Order: sequence, then structure tokens, then C-alpha cells
Amino acid sequence: MDPKDRVDRAIVYPTTTKKLYSSVTDMQHYHFNTCPAMPAHVRAAYTSCRSNMNKERKNRDPSLLVPKEYWTKVGEDIGMIDQVSDDGSNGGIKLIDGHKLVARSELPEHKKTLFMPDGTPKEKVEEDSFDKLVAEL
Repeated sequence: MDPKDRVDRAIVYPTTTKKLYSSVTDMQHYHFNTCPAMPAHVRAAYTSCRSNMNKERKNRDPSLLVPKEYWTKVGEDIGMIDQVSDDGSNGGIKLIDGHKLVARSELPEHKKTLFMPDGTPKEKVEEDSFDKLVAEL
């Protein structure tokens, strides 16, 4: 999808693993209900899951993690850790060596859908100009 066609909160960048939960809930509230790229069957499955998530806490299985703890654990399980800058300030989230994520650009369906910062698809840009831009970054 062309970046300029994305709806609000299509991409989020939490600054710590503890903020994964708030980023996910933002996407749930602001993005998932309006995303035109979400297939109908996925939206139906999401809506069904969401109705279960909205049950009162007393009706949930007590062995399950509360949502904030769950999302922090998921981030850690896939290799996300909080990074501390040299000055002791928050350095964002980084991935540990051997993490379990795959770069989106490495997925077969995305290899030909790379975009320039201005939203122009990479395949419509001459290779020399793309390489020049990358060198400038």
C-alpha cells in the first residue's frame, strides 16, 4: 500500500517494551476499524477476538497474563529489549542478536513494493537515483 493511502496509526514506534501495550491498543482503537487493507475475514476474526478481550477481568482465566504484561512478554519473546543510551536516557527498543523477526523487505510479497521517502515506489525510480539517495542518508 502506498504510504500516503494509509489510515491513522498504520505504523507505530513504541519507545520501550512497556509501551507495546499502549501502541497495540492505539492501533486497535484507531486503525483496525478503518483500515481498507484488512480483508473482511481478518476483520471478522479480529472483531470476534475483541469481544472476548472485552470481558470483565473477573470472568477471564486467572492464569492468563493481563494485557500489559502479555505484550511486554511477547516483545521480549521475539527479541525486543529496551536500549539505554550512553548518557543513561531511553534509547528506544532494539533487537537482540538471534531475534525471531524477519525484515518486511525480505518477505517475498514485499520485495517489489519498496517506497522512496516521498512515497514513490522504488521500481518506478531509476536505480542510480535510489542508490544516490541511500548514500546521502
